[in-house]
Amino acid sequence: MNKNFIKELNRETTYLEFRILTYLECEEKMKIVTHILNFLKHHDFLVNLSIVYYNALRAENIPEHQDVPSLTLDMRDDKFRFKYWDGSKIFWTYHLEDLADVLIQGREDFTALIDKYQPITNILFKNKDENENIKFIRYKYYPMPEVDIEYEIQFFYDVKDTGMADLIMKDIFKQINDLNIDNLAMNIDYSFESKCLPCQKAKEKQNERENMARES
Repeated sequence: MNKNFIKELNRETTYLEFRILTYLECEEKMKIVTHILNFLKHHDFLVNLSIVYYNALRAENIPEHQDVPSLTLDMRDDKFRFKYWDGSKIFWTYHLEDLADVLIQGREDFTALIDKYQPITNILFKNKDENENIKFIRYKYYPMPEVDIEYEIQFFYDVKDTGMADLIMKDIFKQINDLNIDNLAMNIDYSFESKCLPCQKAKEKQNERENMARES
């Protein structure tokens, strides 16, 4: 997880991708965009600005990245429409006052979410770093109602029938319980990588060659 806090000019700022998906052909549009930029600067957002002059491109078609906040502006029904992604969920608004509220509240909510689950995330990735049986760990915010975050752990195929995965997961849950964090709303699922038949055959041939070399 990443709060996207960046030190700039001795102050802590929040990184934000700001996308404009419309022409700025009139003074009124320029005033609104200038107002937004001034608001972001005043409230310590570090803006990465991109402009795409293509009115047919919709904000909902722009992909978002986990943990990376963004603000996307487009035109709908001859009005500015704002899509704010706080790094975990999306807010929509047409009004500058509402936009200001969701920018500040969204940042606070996302920071609180990270602070709550960061110790658990640290435990999971520490176990991955220390255990060669874990292939990857990833997470997703709000995968379903009433769930804040869902972690997925995938083990290598060779671990599947050894019982090692159960032992690792038991130890992970013990470490999490020892944190004594209240009101957790999360899922932790684990799986095994799919068996790769070509890889398995190649491995068997390699073992055959090694055995023949030893016998000779």
